[in-house]
Amino acid sequence: HGVWRFAVVLLLVALCVTSEVDLYSVSVTQPTDGGVYMIKSGTSTSVTLAFDHSFTVEQGKYSVAFCFHILKTDSQFKYSENCFNLATKEITINEIGSGEYFLTTFLREFDEKLQSASSIISGTTSTRSFKVISNQQSVPILGIVQPDLCTPEPGQPTSLSFATNAKTNTAVAEVLFTLQKTAHSSSVELFSICLTLLSLDGSVLVQQSCLSPGQHSAVLSNLPVGTYTLQASLKEPDSEDVIQSSAITASLQVYDLSSAVQGVSIAGAVATDSSSMQLEYATSSGTIDAPISVTINTVPCSAEKLVSLCLEMYTHGKSDHTNGALSPIGSLLSRKCFPPEVRTLTPRHLAAGLYTAVITMHDARDVRNSDSANSSPPLVLPTGAGSSTLRVLLETRAMEELEPSYEWQRLHAWHTIPAGMDVRLPIGGTGHKEARIPQPWRLQALLPKGCKGGSFLRMDLYRHSTIGDIRKRAESVCRNSAGVYVLYDSNSGEALGPDTATVEQVKLFQRKVHVEYEQPE
Repeated sequence: HGVWRFAVVLLLVALCVTSEVDLYSVSVTQPTDGGVYMIKSGTSTSVTLAFDHSFTVEQGKYSVAFCFHILKTDSQFKYSENCFNLATKEITINEIGSGEYFLTTFLREFDEKLQSASSIISGTTSTRSFKVISNQQSVPILGIVQPDLCTPEPGQPTSLSFATNAKTNTAVAEVLFTLQKTAHSSSVELFSICLTLLSLDGSVLVQQSCLSPGQHSAVLSNLPVGTYTLQASLKEPDSEDVIQSSAITASLQVYDLSSAVQGVSIAGAVATDSSSMQLEYATSSGTIDAPISVTINTVPCSAEKLVSLCLEMYTHGKSDHTNGALSPIGSLLSRKCFPPEVRTLTPRHLAAGLYTAVITMHDARDVRNSDSANSSPPLVLPTGAGSSTLRVLLETRAMEELEPSYEWQRLHAWHTIPAGMDVRLPIGGTGHKEARIPQPWRLQALLPKGCKGGSFLRMDLYRHSTIGDIRKRAESVCRNSAGVYVLYDSNSGEALGPDTATVEQVKLFQRKVHVEYEQPE
């Protein structure tokens, strides 16, 4: 009996100990743990505490109250302990500034008038954190894609440019936006982008609209030539007002494409007597590919992306560099138009001969399938550079050695030159590359055996130096005037002379020579 009596006592004690925990409970539904609240205006906002509770003891001498306190992360109490009757289910906390907070809630026993506090009811304490952020921290960062800037400088303001179409004399401007999510911003797809297009001085409203949430590109139509100011900002869902802190501004320029092209050049091309340009190519086989590199300068620079090139290749008659006569343009071989990113046009498999390449510029938006000799090319684009048609003579030849001369003569692409010649390049990148025999040039000839002055004859020669001058120098070097010294071509065995013949007349520069000694008869 004593054992059973002790067990019953223990059970009653356990029930008394646990009843306080089991009979009272509180559940906080707001704020959520880790929740974020935004200050929409001013420097503070309100946070609502919402809670639910349950208890089953009959109200007696003591009542139960819901209590809380809020601690900021910098260890400063924003709100010390506050208690409310359980009949209250929501409490609004005002003037909460930006920062991180810890909220601690619990149930406490009080007397009936909530004047005399008792201990905290065990098991009812909970702690959670929440953040309050400013409007600016919660809004995505709005930006504009700038594909038109060729060489953007650091800190350069956004500048967009668009070209008119020749058919309508107006432009369609597609502006692309970016939304960069911040650490505290909600989904960027919830925000709308609102646009305002003004005249440059801001006095005239041209267009105004708001995009749908999630839409990041805007199309501005029927824009005449001019410069505009584009303003963009974000609007929150279910709000009529834009967020001023998100506003950005850009300059938008609409220009006439026909006046944007300011200059055209072809790499390596030289001017001919007929004011045309000419390119030369050397071939070591039957045919050659002949690349033509074109550079187009535009203002603004982004207009260059809207210019396409078309190439027509024509046959030509044989070239005659003696008198500069060229036969007129021949029959059409091929026609091809290229996308605007292609600036090197390469006619392929050209045999030796002369051709005419006709290069025209076009609005890339109008170039459609003009890639065969039978199709009609698109309309030629008028330009501010003068003519929008370039005519280039292409000449291809097999490699050959340049005939040396004491006069400057042009070096063509197919020329090789003997060793030792002077070469000069054109000044300022214009003109021709030229070569000539140096004045003087250095002769080195093998002397006969037994020559006292050495094995080689070395002397400076000019175009009017004579064979006799060379023979006399050989006698001086060998110190033997009893015989005759004769200059021979080492390849042909030909004796060079007479003594009065000049080195230019016998073409000595391009010969390999040696000196022989002949006994007098």
